[in-house]
Amino acid sequence: MPARPKADWAAIRADYEADILTVTEITDKYHVSGPTLYDHAERENWTLRHPARLMGRKVLVKRLMAMLERQVAHLEARMTGSDDNEVALLGHLARTLEKLVALDNKEETPKPDDKRRRDIDLLRQKLADRIEQLRDNQP
Repeated sequence: MPARPKADWAAIRADYEADILTVTEITDKYHVSGPTLYDHAERENWTLRHPARLMGRKVLVKRLMAMLERQVAHLEARMTGSDDNEVALLGHLARTLEKLVALDNKEETPKPDDKRRRDIDLLRQKLADRIEQLRDNQP
């Protein structure tokens, strides 16, 4: 079997730092493994591909809020009645929302007319209404 040609790490680094090709495309193009590429990137202090992904509290809270909204929408879509598990899950989601609001408030104090604040209040009200609705339907 013929020996594999030596990798052109300068070209690999240029493609990696340009952030145009995916890591898989780079590894396929240069016939190197992903772990080998990441090892070189770390060892040689290459520029990070997605520095925006290194998130602060504000970005993390925003992403968690969006995830919570998706969970609530999914739960509402599949609710069948006043199942205790569903009520417990809604309660847990409401507590999670409170924690996220507290984290969000640590980062910055929103203005009273801030859209995000209104969205949080609307989601909180939806959760409270649904919990009340489920409690009313229990035998």
